[in-house]
Amino acid sequence: MGSEESKKKPSLSLNLNKQRDNPVSPYEGVEKLPLRNWIKKADDNGKSVRLMQYNIMADCYANPGIYPYITDLRLLEWKHRKTIIIDEVNTYDPDIICLQEVEKDVHVEMQDLFGKEKYDSVYLHNHQGEGCAVFWKKSRFVKKSEKLIIFNDCASSCLDSAKEKISDKSSPEFLFGKYPLYESILLRMTRMTHHNVAILVWLEEIFSDGSPPKPIVVGCTHLYWGYRDFDLNYQNQILEGYFFLQELKHFIEREINKGATKPSVCLLGDFNSGPESGHYQLVSTGRLGKNDPKLEFPENPIFEKIQENYADQVVSSGMDLTHPFNFHSAYATCFDNDAKWTCYVGHFQGCVDQIWYSRGETDLTRKVDVKRVLDIYPEEVYKKECALPSRYLGSDHMMLCVEIE
Repeated sequence: MGSEESKKKPSLSLNLNKQRDNPVSPYEGVEKLPLRNWIKKADDNGKSVRLMQYNIMADCYANPGIYPYITDLRLLEWKHRKTIIIDEVNTYDPDIICLQEVEKDVHVEMQDLFGKEKYDSVYLHNHQGEGCAVFWKKSRFVKKSEKLIIFNDCASSCLDSAKEKISDKSSPEFLFGKYPLYESILLRMTRMTHHNVAILVWLEEIFSDGSPPKPIVVGCTHLYWGYRDFDLNYQNQILEGYFFLQELKHFIEREINKGATKPSVCLLGDFNSGPESGHYQLVSTGRLGKNDPKLEFPENPIFEKIQENYADQVVSSGMDLTHPFNFHSAYATCFDNDAKWTCYVGHFQGCVDQIWYSRGETDLTRKVDVKRVLDIYPEEVYKKECALPSRYLGSDHMMLCVEIE
């Protein structure tokens, strides 16, 4: 098997090099797709904020082996894909943009392409060299504060605290023998090199008529995917998502304690999990726990310490994960369910990207109204060249967009 693979790789490389010598873009002469339709939930009074979610597909992951259906390998090159992506962003002119799989040099490039005079941004990359970026229009918002989150660090902190709590029996044999599930999950998380960062930005919307600024907290993340074992991905996503929500809680509490008013909140990202997942349930219902077959929460000091670190107390009803927010999916608000697809590749088609908003008033958030969302294309568009990316769309994920007030 290894020898067969080694024979294939040079041919792919030679093919790619040959195509790189061809200066003609694979997108030249290709008719642009029509504009996507807006699905209206409520009338707009002209004061809405437009947010965009987009995993732009990092160049470091544009491996021909992952996209065997792509015969023209120029379609995987960033210099070609960025043309479509930038055009798509500029066409819909968002006020706030959340991007994932942004490489360091690409962030600098996109800041220039979007316009430094138009957008400001915050960026955080992981050990793989790609990460998340949040852009906002300078004409509408000013940044008050930010929080950069690395899930590896969250996991390390929990492990260290748990070992302190049971220091009288803190040998590795004791930990792995009696509490293997969460110990192993957290250890895995400390070693991950990609899909493991998040950004929180507190923005103040400013008005020319002198009205008081309106605060909005925007979260951007990319939860883990990379194990062949789906259950391992599932467990990582849930704990990363929980860390993200608890960091959000502390972030807002800190600003409110300084005298800030309650913000509206929107969380955008590639969560690598859809409506059937435990992470989706956690975000949308505020609780996930004992009934999840993939996370049978044992009562143990390690998991208990996770709760103490991030929730300040152990939930009395058992080892459930909880959060204090009232989130709802923007697309599920305008449709019966979330978008059918947000990722469309040869081996997978499904909804893994979401835009969450604070649907109801809570002690930490104010209510957000969704005005409309940008519909996805019919499936035949994504199947024009088997799957994504293609000559028509520059990433393997779809761009999502919502207008809120």
